[in-house]
Amino acid sequence: AMWSGLARRSRQRDEALAASDAARAELQAVLNEMDDGFLVLDRDWSVKFCNRRAAELVLRNLADMHRRDFWSLFPDDRKHEARAACEREIAHGRPYAFEEYHAHYKRWFEIRFFSAGDGIGVFLRDSTPQWEVIGELRERERRYRELFEANPNVMWIFDTQTLEFLAVNVAAVRRYGYTEAEFLAMRATDIRPADDREQFARTVQHVGADSSLKDEPSIWRHVTKSGELMLVDVAHH
Repeated sequence: AMWSGLARRSRQRDEALAASDAARAELQAVLNEMDDGFLVLDRDWSVKFCNRRAAELVLRNLADMHRRDFWSLFPDDRKHEARAACEREIAHGRPYAFEEYHAHYKRWFEIRFFSAGDGIGVFLRDSTPQWEVIGELRERERRYRELFEANPNVMWIFDTQTLEFLAVNVAAVRRYGYTEAEFLAMRATDIRPADDREQFARTVQHVGADSSLKDEPSIWRHVTKSGELMLVDVAHH
């Protein structure tokens, strides 16, 4: 009876271990299919587990990641500042995240840490594509701003609800005599004779109600800072 009981418990143990190994293998397979890198670290910041994507992001073989110091993966960056901040937040059970460019890999990383029992979980994401898009948008904005600022024609942008100036170019400052700061404290009605302001406001409200701005040029009377009255051919877009 004793032998039978020991054999039964041995089988149960083996079955439990087999089930545990199967569950572990299934979990690792799922983690290895993630688009983001994922690591589990000891409290001394050494790698206990690393999925395939994390190893790819730091240009290492998966087998080489085991027991490697996490901070050694970023040798040319401000790892001391990041590590101090991470240790402080993790010690208090708080998550911590930062994003920065790592010259060693020529890419941007978003790194998120969280406490996980007696270890530390880390999500590692390549955010380079997003930063490239941001860079392209900034460059496009810079080019359009140069076209706006350097345009020899007077140009401005105003809010169709409040009529407040939002931006003016150099040509507008030069022709009307107001500084840029003065323009940005004014409304589009302020450069028109008092008799024309109500009509102008109605026109803008009508355009706004149509949810489109008309390209047809029109002649308006404008007044400069010095009081000069002039006829202006205006096109709204």
